[in-house]
Amino acid sequence: MVWQILILLCMWKQPFSLAASGYQAFDSLQGTPVGWEIDSTLLADSKLRFSVALTPLNEGLLQKALQNVSTIGSSQYGKYLAKDELQRLLQPSSFGTKAVIDWLKSASVGESDIQLRGEWVNFVATVRQADMLMQTSFHTYRSLADKEITQIRTKQVFLPANLIPYIKLIHPTTYFTPTRLRKSPVEQIRIASPEDIDASCRTQITPKCLQDLYRIKSVNPDPKTAGFIGVAGFLNELPGRNDLSQFAKESAPWAPAANFTTSSLLGGAVDEKKYTSEATLDVQYTVPLTYPMRNHFYSTGGKGPLVPDLNFPTQASSMNEPWLEFFAHLLSLTNPAELPHTISISYGDEEQTLPVTYAKTVCEQIAQLGVRGVSVLSGSGDFGPGSTCQTNDGKKTTRFLPFFPASCPYITSVGGTRGINPETAVAFSSGGFSDIWPQPWYQGKAVNGYLSKLGSRWQGLYNPKGRGFPDIAAQGSAFRVIINGRRSSVSGTSASTPVVAAIIALLNAQRLNEGKPTLGFLNPWIYSLEGKGLTDIVTGGSRGCYGKSQYSGANTVNVPYASWNATAGWDPVTGLGTPLFDQMLNLLPTNITV
Repeated sequence: MVWQILILLCMWKQPFSLAASGYQAFDSLQGTPVGWEIDSTLLADSKLRFSVALTPLNEGLLQKALQNVSTIGSSQYGKYLAKDELQRLLQPSSFGTKAVIDWLKSASVGESDIQLRGEWVNFVATVRQADMLMQTSFHTYRSLADKEITQIRTKQVFLPANLIPYIKLIHPTTYFTPTRLRKSPVEQIRIASPEDIDASCRTQITPKCLQDLYRIKSVNPDPKTAGFIGVAGFLNELPGRNDLSQFAKESAPWAPAANFTTSSLLGGAVDEKKYTSEATLDVQYTVPLTYPMRNHFYSTGGKGPLVPDLNFPTQASSMNEPWLEFFAHLLSLTNPAELPHTISISYGDEEQTLPVTYAKTVCEQIAQLGVRGVSVLSGSGDFGPGSTCQTNDGKKTTRFLPFFPASCPYITSVGGTRGINPETAVAFSSGGFSDIWPQPWYQGKAVNGYLSKLGSRWQGLYNPKGRGFPDIAAQGSAFRVIINGRRSSVSGTSASTPVVAAIIALLNAQRLNEGKPTLGFLNPWIYSLEGKGLTDIVTGGSRGCYGKSQYSGANTVNVPYASWNATAGWDPVTGLGTPLFDQMLNLLPTNITV
């Protein structure tokens, strides 16, 4: 009811006139992206598909709703919105929606080719119509790296000036999607001693090690009532069921029927003839740690847009993920039982490699999932303070480069540690401060405490007013896995993320078992604990900016001793620390029922 009143109040706003007829630049590229060439001019009657993200009537309502449903002590805490309630919250101006549809019809786009879905307008137009609508020229572009790959794009988009306030994004237009995968103090808590932990933890991490280290015990989620955890898969990476069975037999004998379900989005890979390390790592740790809870793997096809940098200098070499489509699918689900209560994402991109309008739209999608009660976690990255440490805006400014979606303020970002007594920050753990999003409401005290200790060190290389990340951490080095039947060891915050996600999934399952709402967006709760339920990591630090891209091998900026140090309290390497499940279980919000 509260949100319905707010929405009605906002609808009293008077829309400004669309009388002006001039066009303004909405989006553009300086030239044809590196790695592509114009192949041919399209036939005027060729059909193209577009999606338009409409600006909400009041953009502040989404963040306000998220803040209310996720902040401990709020009267709205845990009162998540259903899909239709969320759509009402995000509804665009009826005036703006009509203006967009009229704009489409002005180019003779038929009503049957226009589909209105909440804050999105999807439409099909001919090349002639698209050129007219956006005052541009669409062409077929061919990849120089793979002549079989073509995309239909343009280098500039113009829109009527008085239509621009109603449109956040038109996709795809200037966004050239990647075409090829590249190989890829607070209360001190005593952690489990080495004598209590399986001896193999000194050389390799296993699910049993993690259960002991993070005190994951006395938990047996009922698969009928526990909901399920979702694992995101991109870039044609797949886990293998045979590998999981063998791994469980050797390293997680309490999970004899270890398995997972799979769905394919946008033609995502489903052929399990050859498995990959990333996806395999994810399920070989989420499944045993949450057993017998259902685990669901989302294989999402396609690749997201890219602004080239020294890591991925050509569109053909990029590894950006199709974030928009993945989150759009989840948000389209009406039945709450179809939504995972926890999502583990072991992928990411440098913030600067994504168009800002695209990144902001995706971040808002993550916020929408939080409003629906979903806990979303992602790895903070494996570059320390940065890999290339050089901006891609043509100025080549030396900069510590944040990682996305970890830098989105509505996600829980996971850093990495190593060692067991004590745990220490691992050098590759990325972190820092966003260049897109300001510091969010929930982390001011924690992050400002770190900044005051940091002083002028690294001044000018980062944005001290930006969203700080990561938020939390876990082991990330030397994880035992089985890939294509062979034992192996992998490292990265992509290993840390499924561990923390599994712990959160167990907490969410416990909440559901007690008839309480899931935790949803985690960060306000985690930061409100002020170190309780966590082991503060105070030794070690990250390293980066070595002068050479870790992906392309290109020479770049060398920043001597570039690092973030782990300190008491929050830091941009390990966040607030590593989780202690048994204590977090006792610190869950109380007196809240569905």
